Amino acid sequence: MSHEPLVKNETLSHGTIECSDLVVTRRFLTEFLGMKIHRPVPEAQYIHKGGPWSVVCVCVEGGEAKEQIPDNRFKISVGSKEEVRQAHDEALRLREQYGIRQVNDLVESDVTVSFQLQDLNRTWWEITTAVESRTLLNYRPISCITASVTDLTSFSRSPSDGQRSPPSPGIGFRAME
Repeated sequence: MSHEPLVKNETLSHGTIECSDLVVTRRFLTEFLGMKIHRPVPEAQYIHKGGPWSVVCVCVEGGEAKEQIPDNRFKISVGSKEEVRQAHDEALRLREQYGIRQVNDLVESDVTVSFQLQDLNRTWWEITTAVESRTLLNYRPISCITASVTDLTSFSRSPSDGQRSPPSPGIGFRAME
């Protein structure tokens, strides 16, 4: 059964996370995670890595960012299993320098490798191989994707088979060759 949505939106532009210190957070996001940052106003900065979707990091005045759970995370894809392993080693080595609160163990399968870390603002990030993210986006409904940072506007349904088409390259994704 098909019906018109009540909100006839045109795009999903951004989500929001909290931080306690914009300068220290910016350093972690750019130096460690490789994100691009734009700071249009003193109290916030936009985090992006390609595509039209971004995350706005808003400074919490006089307090700390709220605790998050690992299921509420941002997923960042890299090109190979070895890059995930290197990122894990670096997260452990540079934990104190970047204020990383927790680094979980590597989770490996025949196809993918991933791990999660919690940053200085209690935000969780998952570093994984690109193939895992493409698989998740191709085979699960959007409602099951956990705060994945990507260009969700590129999804479409094929009238013939009802399957979702793969995303265009967006934040954390490389073009499929």
